[in-house]
Amino acid sequence: MTKISFVSKVDGELFIDGDKVATITANRPCEFELPKGAYQFCFNQKPIEDDDDLWYPQEFDLRLNGSGSVDIRREDWNEVHIISHTTTIGDVLFTDVMSECENDAENDPNPEVDADMRNVRMEKLKSSYDKVIPFNEALIIVVREDRYGLYDLNRERLVQPVKYQKIWSATPEYAIIQQDNLCGLLSPEGEKLTPIKYSWIEANTTARLIRVSMGSYTSPDSWFGLVDRSGMEIPLAQHTNIYSPEGDLFTLEDFDMCFDTPIHTYGFYNERSGEYIRPKYDQVGTLYYNRMPVCRDGLWGYVDGKGHEIIAPRFRQVGNFIRKGFALVELDDLFGVIDRQGNYIVQPEYRTIEVTAEHWVAAYTESDKCRLINLQTGHIMPTIYDRVEYLNNRVMIFKRGEQWGLLDMEARETLIAASYDDLTPHNDYLILARRGEQVGLLDLQGKEVLPVTYSQIGACRDGLFWVATPNEDDSLSLHKWRCIDAQGNDKTPRGYKECYESLEAGVFRVYDGMKEGLCDLQGNEIIPPTFDSIYDFHHGVAVVCRNGHMGAIDASGNIVVPIIYDNLWNFLHDTTLASRDGKWGAVDCKGREVIPCRYQSTDSRIRNGYAKVGITALAMTDPDNPELTADFVGYVNKSGEEIRFTREIPCYCDADETPDPNLDGRDIFLN
Repeated sequence: MTKISFVSKVDGELFIDGDKVATITANRPCEFELPKGAYQFCFNQKPIEDDDDLWYPQEFDLRLNGSGSVDIRREDWNEVHIISHTTTIGDVLFTDVMSECENDAENDPNPEVDADMRNVRMEKLKSSYDKVIPFNEALIIVVREDRYGLYDLNRERLVQPVKYQKIWSATPEYAIIQQDNLCGLLSPEGEKLTPIKYSWIEANTTARLIRVSMGSYTSPDSWFGLVDRSGMEIPLAQHTNIYSPEGDLFTLEDFDMCFDTPIHTYGFYNERSGEYIRPKYDQVGTLYYNRMPVCRDGLWGYVDGKGHEIIAPRFRQVGNFIRKGFALVELDDLFGVIDRQGNYIVQPEYRTIEVTAEHWVAAYTESDKCRLINLQTGHIMPTIYDRVEYLNNRVMIFKRGEQWGLLDMEARETLIAASYDDLTPHNDYLILARRGEQVGLLDLQGKEVLPVTYSQIGACRDGLFWVATPNEDDSLSLHKWRCIDAQGNDKTPRGYKECYESLEAGVFRVYDGMKEGLCDLQGNEIIPPTFDSIYDFHHGVAVVCRNGHMGAIDASGNIVVPIIYDNLWNFLHDTTLASRDGKWGAVDCKGREVIPCRYQSTDSRIRNGYAKVGITALAMTDPDNPELTADFVGYVNKSGEEIRFTREIPCYCDADETPDPNLDGRDIFLN
């Protein structure tokens, strides 16, 4: 790039290849950059009288001095144009002009450098700028005094000067540059792909084209457009919005005001084929399986993934196409099912239709009776049901009268006649069956795994089941939980009032009505109920409470944190907060007190390895003020190191105040 600067005697505008790139202010330097090549530098004269469309460009003899600057003395014209040429025109040749951003390309050393050299150069940059941000392997975003530039780490030079409002990486393929609240695109090499003229540019897109906007969102004159990865604008009409693509299809939105009510219309642009379909639909849906619902004049149809109308709008309502290529539609208040070409698979003669499985629907008549219909074959099951519910792609639960049964849809046969008060999924392979107040278990073939004799059934694992049975007085509030096998044999030494599965630790927490203990998944008692409370396991340990004090145990029942603390938080991380004798600190999951309990207050969380704590008077040493006389608040890391305390009343930190463990402590403090 070549950097040019000039001074004009009058206000005006600067254009490069027809795009406005700068506003000229009289008697102030105007700087701009050009790729190396030949250019014509000219002014536009004022239009001749009575012909506003006719402009006469006049060449200006631009002679560059050693600094790359020139004074422009013209006073009666207000537009400056730079026009690319393939051949040199007179003295207008911008080639060997040097700037802070560029060395002579012919004299560049080999840009390829090893990793060690890159690290050395990166450290040098860190000492020269307020902030450095990697863009890609070669380019680094540099910041100084809130101004952004772009530095080539291989060639050790700026490719964009440190003068912009902001530069940020959008994808590895391009970056966004901002100046005067307007944006442009930068290539992976740091070259400007577009003028800085857009109010917004989409970042982190995977589409071939990039969405941009002109004007403020609050302005009725704002509009969206598309540019490709080379920065070339796609020739479209101005649209009030362009939505992120679905497949290859961008949805375009326009609206007009009619009696103060916006009227929206939608069209499409196919980024692969370049086909442009102007807005003509009132509403659009979401593209599923190459079909998108569209509405025109209150009726719905479908377009394909190219925006072509496949099914003309004729339905009152439509649904999205499912995997097998079917969609629900409504016509004249009745529902049916169509295929991808709009042909009826199920005629629109049902009050409602529910998709029950992969290619089955339940079609309800006006009398609230339903039939099962196979969409692949068109077969209608002869049996009429009161209700059907999905269990999996093969098995359905059905209701006839007040009883429930089980149906194999593929075999088109009843597995279990309607004989249960309720059937509900218990897990992926078992069904909870209920008669009256008693429950049992069925498998997916309808076979009884556990008889319907229990008051409750809990976790099931490896052929073992936790079940509850009532006491002799049939009081459900006094039922006892125990572990049994499929034959009903007891695996636990006693019954428990409650049990809770701790999946992470592979144990059950059990409660006998007074105390809590542990059982393994086979029902063997690990710890008899001796604790006042056992909380859930995290990182292999669970906080326990006994006689008003707290500690922690592992899944084998071993005490890993002594039961000596007044308060102990759950081990959501490998370190947690603890208090003893009214003072706060922290312990790890091995029982080590990594932060001594000597702080008056603390936040309730450890985030990013730091805890916020409060301290009083001489409890810590401040090298700047060893005689502390007021309350201080600061951070302590999980190694117990105190970091930057400041004089303040101890308090809890805000939700968004998250210390960064990568900082060295100099920047971690409270204002």
